[in-house]
Amino acid sequence: MAFLEVSILPVGTGSSSISSYIKGAINEIEEEGLKYTITPTSIVIEGDIDTLLEISKKLHKKSLERTNRVVINIQIDDRTDKTVTIDRLVETARM
Repeated sequence: MAFLEVSILPVGTGSSSISSYIKGAINEIEEEGLKYTITPTSIVIEGDIDTLLEISKKLHKKSLERTNRVVINIQIDDRTDKTVTIDRLVETARM
């Protein structure tokens, strides 16, 4: 199982708020039926690598529907020696 962490930063919108962009991204993620968690600065999505790369393209396209410029930071964590889930990582971190 892999994780994709994505931060979406619209540029030139005239507003410092990004919540509507985050809500749009969450709608796309939920439509795909993917498990995710929200952090103060990003969304972390769980899935196989091909699905995560596809959702990253969809999030990019969705963001550009509302602005002419967007900065998207993506980080992928792909572990192959062990099955890891978002829930397990959070649980382990809180121990």
